[in-house]
Amino acid sequence: MKKLVASLGIVTMLLLIIPGILAASTNYYVQPGDTLWKISVKHKIGLSEII
Repeated sequence: MKKLVASLGIVTMLLLIIPGILAASTNYYVQPGDTLWKISVKHKIGLSEII
């Protein structure tokens, strides 16, 4: 039972930590001629993530 509780605690911590790591922001400086569409394609993200 103690192993189960410890395992659940570790899994819970990982589930709380990993999304923050994956969502770490990246700075991008807009260049002349850039559009939101070009930036989203270049960085493989959706337009809604930029706006």
